[in-house]
Amino acid sequence: MTKPKKAATKRSRTPKTDKSILRKNIIKALRALGGRARVADVIEEMGRQLKGKLLPGDLEWRESTNEYAWQNNAKWERYRMTQDGTLRCDSPRGCWELGEGQK
Repeated sequence: MTKPKKAATKRSRTPKTDKSILRKNIIKALRALGGRARVADVIEEMGRQLKGKLLPGDLEWRESTNEYAWQNNAKWERYRMTQDGTLRCDSPRGCWELGEGQK
């Protein structure tokens, strides 16, 4: 017997910070932390940098990931950054690190 599928939840259309801004702040946070840091430390530093600048949609809580929308979006942007070489893709799990040429 198969499980019934959950109804798809619609993402909010409330304005959120553009991923290019998240990208810049990931780099800025990593530079402030010495080029390599744990995910929680990067997110915390980004939170300090973005304090008062986050948009209403950024502050929506996501039950599915147990974090704010901006934090989840930053993690997705980090993934894209590993794909284009901005961040290292071979860093240890739970650690973000600037790629060559970004330090």
